[in-house]
Formats: sequence, C-alpha cells, structure tokens
Amino acid sequence: MGMHAGPRIRKKDLCLVADARNPLIKTSSTTQITNIIERANHLTGTGLVTVEDTVAGTSFSFEDGNDMTQSSWSPVINKYNFSIVYWIKFQSGKDNNYTRIWETNTTDNPSHAYYYICDTRTTASPSILHFVKDYSNSDWATSSVITNGDWENSTTWFQLAITVAEEGEFKNYKNGVLHSTTTTSTEDLSSYGNIDQIEFGSTYNTTGARCGHFSVYREVLSAADILENYNTLKPRFGL
Repeated sequence: MGMHAGPRIRKKDLCLVADARNPLIKTSSTTQITNIIERANHLTGTGLVTVEDTVAGTSFSFEDGNDMTQSSWSPVINKYNFSIVYWIKFQSGKDNNYTRIWETNTTDNPSHAYYYICDTRTTASPSILHFVKDYSNSDWATSSVITNGDWENSTTWFQLAITVAEEGEFKNYKNGVLHSTTTTSTEDLSSYGNIDQIEFGSTYNTTGARCGHFSVYREVLSAADILENYNTLKPRFGL
C-alpha cells in the first residue's frame, strides 16, 4: 500500500516508509528496502520474510531472525524532532527475550548500542515496550504500549507511534490515541547525538510479530496527525 494509502496520511517531513505491499519499496529477495521517499538511505540486510496476512495482505514477518539496517543516515535525523508510526500484529510465540522490532541509533556516543527502541519482552510474558536507556547509570525510561494480556495470542492489528520533541519526555500512542507520556527525568541523554541509523527487525532470534506499515518522520507529529494515520489505514487492518 505504502504511499498510496490515502491523502490524509501526513507526507510533510516523511523520510521512510517500509511496506511489503508496495513493490517499489521492497526487492524481490527482500534484502533491500528502497527508500523511495528520500531517494537515498536504503535499508539493507539479511532479508525479511514476507507473509500473506489474512487481514492486511502482504506484510513483513520477523519469524526468521533477520533485519534491515541503514547504518549511515544522511542528513541525520534530529533526536528531538522525530516520529515513528507503525502497524504491528502478534504472530506466534517468541523464542528469546528482549527482541527488537525497530531501533534508532546514534554513533555520536559510542558508549551505548542504541537510542530509542521498540522490542517484545520476555518469552514468559510477551508484550510490546518502547524505551530509552541512560548507559551512564543503567537507568531506563519505558512504556508498555501493549500489555501481555492485549498482545499474546491476539489476532488484532495495532497502530503504535512514538514522538520525541525534547530530552525530558517521549509520547506513546496506541490506535490513534495518546497512551502515555514517558518522562526521562532520571536519564541524562544530552550526550547522545542525532539519529544516524535505523534498524528494522532483529538478528537476535524472532519477535513473534509481523509489521504491516512502518514510517519515520523528521518532525513531531501531532495527536491529530497520528489519529488521521489510524483512521486512514484502519480499513486495511480490519479495524
């Protein structure tokens, strides 16, 4: 579907769309996601499996422990002015703890491995978490945007989003509505550079999830923008 989802999807400052239904975005081998938005910053890697979802059609599956990465995003994405919006669905049980769905990195501070990240939690209690970590004191700021009760064995697609406008907090949305505002008052992120890498999927075993639409913006989307995205795409995802 990708960019022809409808005119209500915000396109200003959109810098990446990954959508398995758009033949212009993925290669036949799925070892490259072509960034047709910026005409650069393509994601390459070990290759993502695609599956035919009974509701959403062709979707990315993270069942095989593969990922795609753009390791030198240029120009960098401002760490205090970005948004990520994506659609996700439970697929099966996961085979390891803390497995990445997506991740933003910065190489300006090599003392840590990642910046903002979304992953599935433990095998004993799968759920979806957004978080950031201060490596100097191992302090985490987290939000469980989908709890175990809502996630495990669910057959429903969810729209999730994260927006970052300042160091002190980030906002989390679920199905077009603000879910939580996570403060980072005990995390010092000032030494973290801007985002110059995006990863999609994981080589660290499997997440037990599939993704129908993944987008990144060089701006902080408003609550109205995120709701419009939800209302525009929800028919595709059976909502």
